[in-house]
Amino acid sequence: MMKNNLKMIACVACGAPMPELRLTKYGYKVCVNCSTVKAKSGVPVMFGSKDNTWTDLVIMEDDEFKAFKKGEKKKGKGFDKVDD
Repeated sequence: MMKNNLKMIACVACGAPMPELRLTKYGYKVCVNCSTVKAKSGVPVMFGSKDNTWTDLVIMEDDEFKAFKKGEKKKGKGFDKVDD
């Protein structure tokens, strides 16, 4: 079994231990629990027309996704439950 040797440092907000790589590699000064960044959501979208169609994934911030769900619900295209 491989041993995890992550160097830990203190979160500047709460003092809890967090991996040093979170600061040095990604620039985050706070731990995951203190983070204010919200989860992102993805929506599959079909582009093009006739024989030239493709599906792509559109990544949205949390507030953009909630607005999208509200718009789709008004159009009657699914997303029965909208969290507020």
